[in-house]
Amino acid sequence: HRLSPILHGSERWYELVRTVKIPRNCQCWVVDAFADPKKRSSGNPAAVVFVRESTDIQREKTLIWMQHIAKEFNLSETAFVWTHQIESSDDNDTDHPAPPPAKDNEKHYNIRYFTPSTEVPLCGHATLAAASIIYQHTKDVQPADSIIFHTKEDTLRAVLGPS
Repeated sequence: HRLSPILHGSERWYELVRTVKIPRNCQCWVVDAFADPKKRSSGNPAAVVFVRESTDIQREKTLIWMQHIAKEFNLSETAFVWTHQIESSDDNDTDHPAPPPAKDNEKHYNIRYFTPSTEVPLCGHATLAAASIIYQHTKDVQPADSIIFHTKEDTLRAVLGPS
């Protein structure tokens, strides 16, 4: 703990300084979904962490790291997003048929959602926040493209509406 140089009213307060290790292959944003630009502090904030490398996302250590980052953001939800690799399966595998090939105007991403205390299966405002970040900050998604999010349990589609 240390005494904060920031005053809250006329009182000093102590702050707990924590270092969060974000790998170089990640970028983070906080987005106010549903925000009204005419009203301050409107919207529903969500953190979005874009993970560039997706080789070991499903490992338990990575899921613990995601939970830790969500706890540090301390928002209702933190979305972790990474490029979805469409894998072809064996043609003889009738239990797991190959997914349809991606269309040129579809970009596929995985997404996982964490509160400060647990992983949750779905979060609407964090999905919209992630779509906003992808449309604004990635070069491989064009305004006419659909974003297909692969959640832990389902698939969601995001598209830009008319401006």
